[in-house]
Amino acid sequence: MKDLEKSITALKNGTKVANFSSPHIYTFEDGSKLAKCDIREAGLFKVHFREKVVKDIRDIAGIEMDFMLSKALLSRMNMWEQLYNEKKVDVVFCSLPLLTAIKKVIDISELRKMPFRGVRTKDRTKKVILTDRFVI
Repeated sequence: MKDLEKSITALKNGTKVANFSSPHIYTFEDGSKLAKCDIREAGLFKVHFREKVVKDIRDIAGIEMDFMLSKALLSRMNMWEQLYNEKKVDVVFCSLPLLTAIKKVIDISELRKMPFRGVRTKDRTKKVILTDRFVI
């Protein structure tokens, strides 16, 4: 838990943010930066999925993906929720597949009570992230 606490960064607006498992640095519109996760950690906490090949009406193949939460992910989520409940972190940035998997098992109203959010990009070319709006 101490390692998770050390990874929390405060944005200039006071919002305390953390990186769930991205191996990329987050850069915010206020100039703040959130460190990337270790590559091993990023691999350990990635969302698992099942692929199913489906064809559309023109017989063009597409892939239907089913995202799943592993025990390791659930354990890490519990740790972040504990820090959130202790008011040590406000937002924990996670991938859209992880948000999708969470929404499969809990209602959106319950997700609003948790710290897990996706980034909302202000500028895609500069890869700058908003500091006051997050994806749920």
